[in-house]
Amino acid sequence: MLTLQLDIFNDEVTAGISYSGEKGLSLLCYAISNSDNATSVEEKIKKVLTDIKTNGIKSILGTLPHSHDKKIEKVTVWLNAPNIFIQTKRVGLEQEKPFIVKEEHLLKIKKQAGDAFKEDHKGLVYEQTEEEISSIMIDGYVTHIPLKKSAHHLSLTLYQSFVESEYLKKIKEDVKSFSGVANVECKARIHAYAKVGYSLVQPPEDFMVIDVSDKSTELVIVRKDGHIAAGHSLSGKEAIIQKVCEISKTSTDAAQSLLELHTQKTLDERINKDVLEAVEKAKKMWLDDFGQLVSTISNGQTIPHRIVFVKETLGTLFTDWIMSDEFSSMYTASNDHTLIELNPTLLKSFATIKEGISISESASSRLLVEVVASQ
Repeated sequence: MLTLQLDIFNDEVTAGISYSGEKGLSLLCYAISNSDNATSVEEKIKKVLTDIKTNGIKSILGTLPHSHDKKIEKVTVWLNAPNIFIQTKRVGLEQEKPFIVKEEHLLKIKKQAGDAFKEDHKGLVYEQTEEEISSIMIDGYVTHIPLKKSAHHLSLTLYQSFVESEYLKKIKEDVKSFSGVANVECKARIHAYAKVGYSLVQPPEDFMVIDVSDKSTELVIVRKDGHIAAGHSLSGKEAIIQKVCEISKTSTDAAQSLLELHTQKTLDERINKDVLEAVEKAKKMWLDDFGQLVSTISNGQTIPHRIVFVKETLGTLFTDWIMSDEFSSMYTASNDHTLIELNPTLLKSFATIKEGISISESASSRLLVEVVASQ
């Protein structure tokens, strides 16, 4: 079966066709990206999906195994906050008298969790787009087969994602219209990073996944037993760039360039003292917000030292900040962080990209992670 991943990240829209080959290894066989600042996200979706229909399928027909289906059966749209919200929650059902666990009890708990999210986000109507059970407990003990067991207390730890209904409707309509594929689903990219990271971190250890977009910083803490906790702050790249603009009195483009030079260690400190001061203040602002996010979702547990991420336009700026002495002194016992960058080289045992595909390394990395997470 051919699958299509549609990645919407900031103002860039990337689409890729993949299929599962020998021994379960997936091949990303066609991809196209559009980051034209002059066009809307909707227009970019139209352009990349039109290209997939007119050029993509045609170009890969000769490379597909003869027995392989030549039709795209499903499109997965990958989003980041604030366009998609993640909830990780433990919800339970307790009765004084013991009861036999049935499917209806699990459904009741899941609905209870979804209703709680909607109650906390009144004012807009949300639809649930994903749901996974990360753990089940009966009377305080973990179980993998809860049905037909006796219980006083049944609890589930759930991962759920939600998208604002009107936005979800529009995305699905656009994708169906431009791709001709009826089966469209929306998922959180950060969860894909977490799932793939869980396969890569061996032996199993706690780790955290960080994804910084223009408008948000997303964080997932993954425990070695598979339990996850997630959250986000609205302190993203735009907030950092705006802070540098305000302090150094430069334009947005200039501030971004200066941040890139700072990351590359090519900024002349003697000439750019004001810029460095601005970067340090922006760093403190972001670290304070990130630290608050970590404290909120870590629930008093140890903060993992392993960090999984995909390098973006500002390079390793944010991971450098997390590995700084300032962060370690506030939130961790030592500064022995290990960075795991999700890139095509690291992912080659799960999925590969066809030679000749010309999209950015960060877009390639995102697509490959999404391909692996969709297997």
